[in-house]
Amino acid sequence: TRLTVVQDMEVEEVIVTLTLGCIVGFTVGLTGIGGGVLIVPSLTEVLGFPATLAVGTASAYATLSKSYGAYVHFRLGTVETRVAHLFFVGAVPGTLLTAAAIVYYKAVTPPEGVAAFQNRLKLFIACVMGFSAFTLAYNYRFPRRSDPPLPQPAGGVPSLKGYPVHRVWGVLCGAVVGSLVGATSVGGGVLVIPVLMLLFGLSTTRTVGSSIYIALVLSATSTAVYAVAPLLVSVLLGTTLQGGAKPEVAYITAVVMAAGSIGGIPLGSRVAVWMPERSLQKVVISLVFLTTGHLFYKLLTPLSSSAPL
Repeated sequence: TRLTVVQDMEVEEVIVTLTLGCIVGFTVGLTGIGGGVLIVPSLTEVLGFPATLAVGTASAYATLSKSYGAYVHFRLGTVETRVAHLFFVGAVPGTLLTAAAIVYYKAVTPPEGVAAFQNRLKLFIACVMGFSAFTLAYNYRFPRRSDPPLPQPAGGVPSLKGYPVHRVWGVLCGAVVGSLVGATSVGGGVLVIPVLMLLFGLSTTRTVGSSIYIALVLSATSTAVYAVAPLLVSVLLGTTLQGGAKPEVAYITAVVMAAGSIGGIPLGSRVAVWMPERSLQKVVISLVFLTTGHLFYKLLTPLSSSAPL
């Protein structure tokens, strides 16, 4: 008989889950990237979660882990709340609507249809991540000398007054990122960071802190939908969903992963503050390229293995 130390989790699974949480927590604290980009593949490939359950669980993990990360960055003064709140105008509705649509789509579509949809969406995410990585790399190699960052009044908070173009693009980009987070739990960091750097001209350190705060709010929104929407859709359709009207969130797994990240997030957050900005940019760009390559590899490997010899 195997030893069970947490309800429905054996000791080996707890150790693996804690380790994954610690590794991801460090990357979240250091760069603002990691919640969905690393957790979703870990849940699907290492723990064998279905895609939809992995998305809901990754959102719950990101909510728990990034709560502390956001707290740390608020205390360090690296969160630009005005920019973040402008981003929320488009991002929160995008997250709500897309996550609800995913749950509804699963309820009315055969499993093979949902799997095909998830694969197409993952491919789109990989393309967007690749574009973000190349954009960041170009900006690193050729820093812009025109179109200066938003003005910094007393206190270091950027003023959005007089910048309607930035406002419009901020809301539109927020809607796109929010939709991607609601569908895949990917994008709270890896897609927000290029927007904050290139559109609003924030420093890398403030970009990391603001992206963690933005990801926290979007992840909490997505978690709420994946937890409640299955029951609501089941009642709406007057039928039972495949597998029952269970929440698309594995709460225990999310909590254990968050516990593992407790040691990693503070270390990563402090390294992000004292690390030279150019070096931190290299870390961010490298991590985006690595995760993009991993996504493409996982998506294209099944196609090549299924091709006739």
